[in-house]
Amino acid sequence: MESTVVFEEKISLSPLEFNRLRGTTIDELLLEKFRHANEGRCSVHGWVVPGSLKILSRSMAHIEGGRFTGDFVSWVQVEGNVIYPVDGVHLKALVLKKNKMGIFAMYQNAIQVMIPRDLHIGNEEYDSIQIGDTIEIELKKSRFQVNDEHILSVGLFISKISSMPTVNETIRESGNTSKGEIPLEIDIDEEEEEEEEEPEASAASEKSSPDEEEQGEGEGEEIDLEIA
Repeated sequence: MESTVVFEEKISLSPLEFNRLRGTTIDELLLEKFRHANEGRCSVHGWVVPGSLKILSRSMAHIEGGRFTGDFVSWVQVEGNVIYPVDGVHLKALVLKKNKMGIFAMYQNAIQVMIPRDLHIGNEEYDSIQIGDTIEIELKKSRFQVNDEHILSVGLFISKISSMPTVNETIRESGNTSKGEIPLEIDIDEEEEEEEEEPEASAASEKSSPDEEEQGEGEGEEIDLEIA
């Protein structure tokens, strides 16, 4: 499904861009401009794979007559890899969303695949899929336009390849705990013990408060007698 193609395109460079020739070459300027306009987007050949473009040849830069812009134009041949969806091909995709309509999966950030739920009614393996799982799908219909960021496709669910690891599995793999227990449970227990100790302390303070009030009243009476 991924193939190598050759692009032929006319690229123009403005006088401001030509000022950068002190630290680079014309080929690098042309390739940078072509990458900015095509990488990670759909072209007439398919979705252009980032980092796969390179210049094969170019014409001498010239100024087009009658435009009066000062831009230099050059015809460039660029080789690169593209992804073009084929009906019936099997892919491994990552599940991004799941709702009542079906499953929404992504293949290499290039193809967005919608897997309708109505086509898989009664399939227990399909119902057990969660967000983050890796599944195998079969592409059916696809469509895209030039400059689209993704290819939109409809597919069928084939099988479940792997599941997203749970929290306990992640902790067990990292080796933070010996039995894969969540260390947060210890903190929760400690907080509950502290909360239990706080009511006891408050109850003790309430018991001692009446004695203090009696002492305060007694001291007040002694002062009144002395003044009299």
